[in-house]
Amino acid sequence: MPTRFKTRMEHIEWCGDDVLIVSIAKPKGYSFRAGQWFRLYLSTDQGEQVRTLSHAAGPGDRDLLIATRLSDSAFKRALATAAVGEAVEISAPGGRLSLPDSTAGPLILTGGVGVAPVRSLLRQARFEGRRFEDAVMFYGVRDDACIPFQRELEDLSQIGLRVIIVCEHPGEAWSGERGLITPELVSRYVGDAAAHPAVVTGPPAMVRAMELLLDELGIDEESRTVERFGALA
Repeated sequence: MPTRFKTRMEHIEWCGDDVLIVSIAKPKGYSFRAGQWFRLYLSTDQGEQVRTLSHAAGPGDRDLLIATRLSDSAFKRALATAAVGEAVEISAPGGRLSLPDSTAGPLILTGGVGVAPVRSLLRQARFEGRRFEDAVMFYGVRDDACIPFQRELEDLSQIGLRVIIVCEHPGEAWSGERGLITPELVSRYVGDAAAHPAVVTGPPAMVRAMELLLDELGIDEESRTVERFGALA
């Protein structure tokens, strides 16, 4: 059985209509590496349930942080109605997602709340003083009502990161890229994509599409780091 840590909800913030960004107090004795996941246990109307969620915080941050899209599952209903100060439990972290060690800028492909572990990795990179020659992040979102961590990610230009937000269903005022992340779009921003190591995070359907995109761009599998999120609600 994994070690379970007692803790509490620290802050709950809505992003748009169906995304929650939740801070959880870091329990004493709990540690993790940037980009890892952990399991959150909640009391629900169907008994205790658990889900695996990615760390959005860096290891040096005071609190843990998650970003999750809501659904009508018992777990997500309980999360949506949770109160600040509510007692919860988490279990030890896992996962091997990481940024490439080289200074060559990674090509990061992510979307929606799949950005959470990417934020964790980039916060740690900044903390360590890393700088990239030309890192490019393509960040797909459903609409511009909720773009988690947008301003913070765009501020990472200081470590050599360019962020291209691609909005599938933008409002009339949206001035950025529209539609989906495609090979043509990537090629407009990245001269020689095959020279960049790639990092992909997100739900299974998006990851499959991004792997086909990487095939088309000529990025071999040895140069890819991929994290697929599960389908549990």
